[in-house]
Amino acid sequence: MKAKYVVLISLIALLIISIYVRETGLFEVNYYKSNNQLSHTDEWTSINPSDDDKIKRKPVNKDDLSMVILFGKDTIYKKLNKLVPIVVIMDTLEAGPMWYPLYKSTKYTASGSTSLFETGFDDPSHHGIDRVLKGNFNYKGELTIVGFCSNRKAKEILYASVIADITEKVKEKFATLPEDFFTGHTKNSVAANY
Repeated sequence: MKAKYVVLISLIALLIISIYVRETGLFEVNYYKSNNQLSHTDEWTSINPSDDDKIKRKPVNKDDLSMVILFGKDTIYKKLNKLVPIVVIMDTLEAGPMWYPLYKSTKYTASGSTSLFETGFDDPSHHGIDRVLKGNFNYKGELTIVGFCSNRKAKEILYASVIADITEKVKEKFATLPEDFFTGHTKNSVAANY
């Protein structure tokens, strides 16, 4: 009888240790299938007071756009190319618990904003602006993971999904601007750090 308790306690201890090792990242075993349903709303404000049809400006190449996504004090995405980076500030990214062992299902929300403005062309000390593009976006989604997947990996999947959608939408919108919007006169208080 005593031997059965020792075996049972040993198995429970082994299970607890293996969960701890997997969740802390000391040993990574992931075998899962995930399903992510994501919906978003976005609102863009564009001000182009000096746009003149007579002036032909070179359009920006989408691959040349740089982007940085900040969440609190953390940089959760950074891809720098030729042009001044577009800085996206994530205000919230909230999800339910994802620590359940074999089945994780959580609803999540995220919101963020970005803006880039260009000062006047003629006068470098001009306090007015020529063009502005601002965006606000909100996400709602539900992530379901079945199988062996650590809490850390589940969060990576969640973040990667939101980041991929944000980068796609923001680059699509900013690619409508001319290339000179991203050089010289462009102002973005956070972009100066990158």
